[in-house]
Parts: sequence; structure tokens; C-alpha cells
Amino acid sequence: MENQNKSAVSTYIITAVIAFAVGFGSAWIYANRGEGVATNTTKNESGKGSTTTPTGANGTRLSGNAIVVSDQAPGVKVQVSDVTLEKAGWVVIHEDDAGKPGKILGAQLFDAGANQIGVVELLRGTEDGGIYYAMIHSDNDNRSFDPKTDMSILDVSGNPVMVKFMAREAVTSPVNPTL
Repeated sequence: MENQNKSAVSTYIITAVIAFAVGFGSAWIYANRGEGVATNTTKNESGKGSTTTPTGANGTRLSGNAIVVSDQAPGVKVQVSDVTLEKAGWVVIHEDDAGKPGKILGAQLFDAGANQIGVVELLRGTEDGGIYYAMIHSDNDNRSFDPKTDMSILDVSGNPVMVKFMAREAVTSPVNPTL
């Protein structure tokens, strides 16, 4: 009788551990589904603009310039998850203008290199439910942003290297004390 009780308890414990692992795994997959990550080069409805692939299916980089920005809480800063630049350049945040990049809200200079993270401080904050674009612009070697001379960097198809993201209250921004 005692062995049967131990066997039943063991079965319950094993079932609970498996259920926890399945639930945790599902939550992890859902949380890391890659929103805001450009996955291919496609034109938007107006035929202008694009999103550019930062990595291929096997994790290899497909171009020398890439950017990743995820949906995030509204505010006066935008968290850049990953930017790779062949030469020093600017990550510029644009607000949406009828489905394409509009007015510039802020810009941050990044040096050449791969897998950089950072923050772009904005002159005017993002709003809940708003659509925004993070676009890579060149630097004309004066390390001072000028939208007339620091032009957007184009991918191999001639489209700006950019990614669209949304400001949403429901999103919790990642905490990174080093930024």
C-alpha cells in the first residue's frame, strides 16, 4: 500500500514538472517571437521604403548594415536591440506618415561595428499605439546629424535600411542598467 502511495506521488510530481516545462517553453517562445525584427526585404504599399534582413535563417548576416528594434513602451527614448554598420552612421527614429517614414523624432550616432545596442533619445516622445520607423542614415564625417546631408543608407535593392515598430503600453521594455 505504501509503495502505491509513493508511486502516485511520484507520478503527480513528474506530471507537474512536465506541465511546468511545457508552459515555460511556450511562454519563452511566445515572448521571443521576434516582433520588430526585419525578416526580409519587401516594399510597402506605396512602393517606397523597405525592411531589410539583419540575419538569415541560419543566423548569418546578409548585409553590412542592419537594425533591430522591437515594439516597446511609449516614451522619450527608443531602445535599439541591434545595429550593425559598415561605417559610422546614425539610427534615426521617424514617425509614421501614411505608412511611410515621416518627421524625425531623434537620432543617435553609432560607430562602425556589429551587434551594437543603444538608445536613441527623442525630441518628442512616442505615443501609445503609434507606428514608428528606425532607419539607418550615413554620417558625413562631422559626427553631427543633418537630415539634408546624412542620407538614409540603402540596401542592395536600393531601399532604405529600416524597421517598423510600435509603441505599446502593454510592452515592457528590457531593463539594461548599462545604457
